[in-house]
Amino acid sequence: ASMGSFLTQFNATEYRTKEWLDNVIIPASDRLLFELLDDQNNSIGHAGVTNFNTKSAELDNFIRGKKGGDPLLFYYAELAILKWLFYEISVSEVLLHVFSNNWIPINNHLELGFSIVKKHKLSRLVKNTETTYLIDSNLGDPVKFKYLKMCLSKEKFVSMRKA
Repeated sequence: ASMGSFLTQFNATEYRTKEWLDNVIIPASDRLLFELLDDQNNSIGHAGVTNFNTKSAELDNFIRGKKGGDPLLFYYAELAILKWLFYEISVSEVLLHVFSNNWIPINNHLELGFSIVKKHKLSRLVKNTETTYLIDSNLGDPVKFKYLKMCLSKEKFVSMRKA
């Protein structure tokens, strides 16, 4: 259901998800994946951090897989992860990328203090059942929406929490 929010789009299967977890997520030293639970401890989504180092991190894979939980669950999950990254890990900035037509998460990110720092043009390549969006490329068919890079500094995050 969330496939339209990613640069690579394909038919998801249990096998392909397991391969992604086993070969990409679990062995990566610069990635974290958090499972999000409702008040009954049912898994309803996940949130990730990638390109994680001592200076910065990137939010990735915020997906509500099932209905349930508080309507603001993802806002508060993002807030908790940001607080952990800035106060406990002490990164100086957090980045993220999002399609410009994905307005619900964009509004959440803006409310939490993120700013749009770059707008990349996108083009689309379709091969069989897989669609790939290319960033700033002359290949493929141009699309109307952009690929936004958003950034939040620790200083801005801390100052917003004091207000």
